[in-house]
Amino acid sequence: MNYRLTAIVIWALGMQIPLWAGAAQQPATEAPAGFDTPTLIKNPGSRSVSNGITEPTGDNFALDQQIYEMQHDVNSGLGPVFNGRACAECHQNPVSGGASQFTELRVGHLDANGNFVNPVVPINDGAASISGRSLINDRAVVPEAQEHIPVSENIRALRAALNTLGDGFVEAIDDSTLLAIAANQPEISRGRIHGEAIEVPVLEAPGQSRIGRFGWKDQHSSLLSFIGDAYLNEMGVTNRLRPKDETTVGKVMPDPEDVPDALGLADGDALGLAEPDGVALGAADGLALPLGDVEALALADALPDGFEVGDDVGASARGRAELFGRTAKNLGGRLKVGTSSQKGACGSSEK
Repeated sequence: MNYRLTAIVIWALGMQIPLWAGAAQQPATEAPAGFDTPTLIKNPGSRSVSNGITEPTGDNFALDQQIYEMQHDVNSGLGPVFNGRACAECHQNPVSGGASQFTELRVGHLDANGNFVNPVVPINDGAASISGRSLINDRAVVPEAQEHIPVSENIRALRAALNTLGDGFVEAIDDSTLLAIAANQPEISRGRIHGEAIEVPVLEAPGQSRIGRFGWKDQHSSLLSFIGDAYLNEMGVTNRLRPKDETTVGKVMPDPEDVPDALGLADGDALGLAEPDGVALGAADGLALPLGDVEALALADALPDGFEVGDDVGASARGRAELFGRTAKNLGGRLKVGTSSQKGACGSSEK
């Protein structure tokens, strides 16, 4: 009898535990997003709309997205070697900025001391070569520029095109947060994981560096740096941050090929200034902000009113946004220099 009573009590408690757990569990809260990007089936063209963020006069996120999805040719700087004709060619599943099935090819070999060595890739029947990088581009604008893997390069790796939505929030993370995560990982993982935080240059801010967070090797710390590198590596479009093509074989346009438009912004700058899941601010010409303020401002300015910013992105971020962010928007809402966000980096660009 006692055994039966005990079994009934255990059964009753077992039935109640899931109910208690369900009652205690809080519903997940969607991350705040600056823009809504419908899926292709709901809105052909993947056109994004603002979720309440005020857009600047003379420009808007839709125009930036058109640049992101624009198909390049040699007259707009494509090539001579490249992987895709548009950012969205490799990042559009299920919306612009997403991941895809595309992969990038990296090759090299080890020297006698076991150090990795980038390949020297002959092109144009051996009359020219491309060196100083591990990337092998899939395509070229003329047959003479097409790359082929030398047999000496026995290290070969495919790297998938990654999702870039929300990278504006990643850019906004303070360096100290990333350093703390790396330092705490061994203890939390019981020695199984020990991430390495590396400090890398900010291409648009010479002499300044920051903890890397973009690219397969965390080789970039800002999205503007990231996209400048990717614009060259993935589409062959030279720009103010990467002003020289990998080869002149088949080259048509003079460098830099990405030039300012009527708003004073090149395409790479436009892509580096709007991100559908977070808008970040940078140091504009005439408005020099310390990187620490940029990191705090970036997330604060993207969040809806009333949303509290945590210590990991700066407790005073909201106040700084009032002081600096509104001033930056008054400069035209588009920032030309500094640590900025984009609606989706145009490919990953580790050299």
